[in-house]
Amino acid sequence: MLDHRQEWLAARGIRFLFVVCPDKHTIYPEYLPYAARPPARPSRLDQLAKRLRTDARVTFVDLRPLLLANKASRQLYYRRDTHWTDSGALLGAQQIIRKLHQWYPQTPVPQLADFRAVPVSAPVDLVPLLGLSPNDLRERAVRLLPKQPFQARITAGDPGRLPAVGGAAAATERKQAPIPRAIILRDSFALSLVPYLSEVFGHATYLWTSQLSRERVGKEKPDVVIWELVERDLIDPVPAWAVGEWWPGDRPR
Repeated sequence: MLDHRQEWLAARGIRFLFVVCPDKHTIYPEYLPYAARPPARPSRLDQLAKRLRTDARVTFVDLRPLLLANKASRQLYYRRDTHWTDSGALLGAQQIIRKLHQWYPQTPVPQLADFRAVPVSAPVDLVPLLGLSPNDLRERAVRLLPKQPFQARITAGDPGRLPAVGGAAAATERKQAPIPRAIILRDSFALSLVPYLSEVFGHATYLWTSQLSRERVGKEKPDVVIWELVERDLIDPVPAWAVGEWWPGDRPR
């Protein structure tokens, strides 16, 4: 499926970037109980990364080395949440934008010095699994706020927070951005990436899905398509129709 997406988009002059956000226990395995630690064999992400390194047709961003190298100096994931903190998301955004910088050299890479750290009390997603209200147990965390306000503005979706439900779409625009247009296929890990990524795109459409719609590509005419996927979703099988990107009801007869 990745090969097909790369070839189909390249034939239309569109760049394709594939990003996997590591699971928390991939970066912090030492905090798992011994019985819950992954077996000593290549993970699905190990297998996929090896395949993509061997055949470099698909541009792949492996965030694990950077996160592992920085985990001793800052907290990259919440203690009571499966997602990364602002610090982890900033590292992820830096690595993604560095890859975009190779294609668009005028693209600036955000730096930690561009932000100020503000302590906050954050709700966490593991609490509802215990049958508790999100406000029953919150976590102290650090929010990274830009010293200079972000220039991108939300033009579709909730202006306070991008949609957090499956299938929802949102869009941002920024004047004089280095890259004209993008489509980002995403999941919940991208919620923290959006502020950083939106600064480099003139128009960015964020779609909470892993499915690439040919109709959407034709409508948006992006310069770049980014597919962001959390590692745990690699366990899901790829539908047979998705290998060639034929949609249900759109399959040739």
